[in-house]
Amino acid sequence: MVKAVSTNLAILRRARSLSQADLGEAAGISRNHYQLLESGAGASGGAANPRLSTLSALARTLEVDVTTLLQPPSAHAFWQWIDVHDEPSDDFRAALLDQLLTRSARELGGSGAAFVGWADGSMTVGIGVLASGSPAATIVGRAQVEAALTEVGLAHASTDEFEVDAGLDGLSDDGHI
Repeated sequence: MVKAVSTNLAILRRARSLSQADLGEAAGISRNHYQLLESGAGASGGAANPRLSTLSALARTLEVDVTTLLQPPSAHAFWQWIDVHDEPSDDFRAALLDQLLTRSARELGGSGAAFVGWADGSMTVGIGVLASGSPAATIVGRAQVEAALTEVGLAHASTDEFEVDAGLDGLSDDGHI
């Protein structure tokens, strides 16, 4: 359980663009205490053993349920639809796919998995992320898609239409289905 909690805290903190100090402060614990929790270590050198009230405060701050922090993370596919009036060029889609694959590889700790497609004025993007369930995958996936879109010059184009699936079905490590 300690490994799941520390991994989930790190994943969600990064997705929320928070420093360890900022998350600790927002949850009402010290930066040092938070750093120990995220590393999985206790103050006396053993394994971390956080109180339920501490986990509850962190979960509230990260906008997830406590159970999200306790579940072991696994691979999820996050899909989002983006309104685009004109069909994006092949070069644009290739650049976006490269961004998504790079970000997915960092999230999954190995090969990335992603997808970029276009039909009828809507671009579909998919990215593989590591998360402890659909709520966490939504937080991580949205952050990664928004960052990739910003990197290729299409910031704030994503819609509220999204889907999360356990596993990486429909995604490919080379971006092609």
